[in-house]
Amino acid sequence: MINLFKSFNPRKEKVFVIGFNKTGTTSIKLALQELGYKLGEQHKFESLLPQIIKGEYDETFKLIEKAEAFQDIPFSTPNFYKKLFEKYPNAYYILSVRESSETWFKSLMNFHSVMFFYGRTPSIQVNEINEYRYPGFLVDYLKLTFGSTDYNESTYKSVYTNYNNEVRQFFNEKKGKLCVLDLNDNNSYEKMCQFLNIEPKRENFPWVNKTSKN
Repeated sequence: MINLFKSFNPRKEKVFVIGFNKTGTTSIKLALQELGYKLGEQHKFESLLPQIIKGEYDETFKLIEKAEAFQDIPFSTPNFYKKLFEKYPNAYYILSVRESSETWFKSLMNFHSVMFFYGRTPSIQVNEINEYRYPGFLVDYLKLTFGSTDYNESTYKSVYTNYNNEVRQFFNEKKGKLCVLDLNDNNSYEKMCQFLNIEPKRENFPWVNKTSKN
């Protein structure tokens, strides 16, 4: 690997991975941990989703102060990145994406089938007492993110595409604050390390949290 990090000076600003679930966020999380970042406690953040829905952020921000890198819920929910930027304008933001909305939607469906529906196809008949973090967590997440629980392909893909476009637009004039990563790109790991100005420890991201047919 070509050494592009002759003047090694790692930043310790916080890093927020704001891409939707099933865009490689777990792989990025483990890579950041390997690079020395202290990870936020994801289960605690997910348990605070009802407060995020109500626009109450105090407890979430308190948790953020205890770590350096964060991903998935609630960091991937619509418009939350704007609240984060208000609070942490010097932080660094990573938008993880898939090669297409079709690939992303298929991956989401496969993952939710295994995670929440015992291998069955996800449908509008969402189990509202699912105990993943608290009863109704999945319903809360789907309504907040997609506006519905019906797993409508057209709607969900549109939300995904619009979200990615809106994030890019928001950071368009905030130079050096956003890195867009597609983990299928062989250079994505090196790109992230350059963005964070930190010495890489490998050539590619670890491939984890893969479900069947993902």
